[in-house]
Amino acid sequence: MNRLKRSTAVWRVLMMFAFSSPAALQLHADAIFFNDGNVLVVEKAWVEGDEVKYKTSRGVQSLPKSQVREIQEQAPSAPTGSHWGNAVTVGTEARISPASAVDGATSRTAGFSKEALTRLRENLRVDPSDRQAKAELLRALSSVASLQLTEGDLPAAMSTLEEALSLDKRNLEILSNLAVIHLRMSDYRAAEDLLKRCLEIDSSNQQIHYLLGEAYYGQEKISQAISQWTAGLRLGPHPEMAKRLEKARQEARVHDDLGVLQDEHFMLRYDRNVSDQ
Repeated sequence: MNRLKRSTAVWRVLMMFAFSSPAALQLHADAIFFNDGNVLVVEKAWVEGDEVKYKTSRGVQSLPKSQVREIQEQAPSAPTGSHWGNAVTVGTEARISPASAVDGATSRTAGFSKEALTRLRENLRVDPSDRQAKAELLRALSSVASLQLTEGDLPAAMSTLEEALSLDKRNLEILSNLAVIHLRMSDYRAAEDLLKRCLEIDSSNQQIHYLLGEAYYGQEKISQAISQWTAGLRLGPHPEMAKRLEKARQEARVHDDLGVLQDEHFMLRYDRNVSDQ
């Protein structure tokens, strides 16, 4: 199959995929900036009276408005890049105009990663056994990766998540989010390796079977993709996975009638009835 068409198909699948964690990578997210310099990336955030409410897959949560400096609202954007929308200032200080909110998006993310992450890294360096320090750094790295992704900086998001993975090599959320980035970059083999590790941790995770099937499909490993999607559908209904499975089965029937020559970089399929090796 044409690689460009295959990459487009995988991208369409990933656009419909979302993890269950509120810190998971998203294409549409709001950022809550706290007075202490921390940031929380959520699906949607808004102000109600003296509270800031925000939506995640766990439902609607709330926190005191006094703890929040501002909310950066981002409109849905194309996957190759994005920009921040208007700033909603919830305090009496640090008011930001809409224009400066847009212009300062990159520097704001860089500022958070430089200042807050440096502090959190130092906390963990002082006491590597401090579980709370490690958990705080992991949450911060996930938030920064989310912000980097919304800005379209996939390499930076990958680097941030790789740092997080070095702190917790069996963190399912980090492994799966990193795999999604590799899939978006058409690095299917790297995504395959990460998703296999995910299945070692949670073999009954339907979304992991779904994504691993995409990693196989991107490499034209049709039979392995079929196996993963079949296993995933045993765990429950999944309309998109069912469509992908049917398409893969149709391709498999065609491929079975073709000869194959393959090396490290290329795969050639040919009709045995009209050609030979």
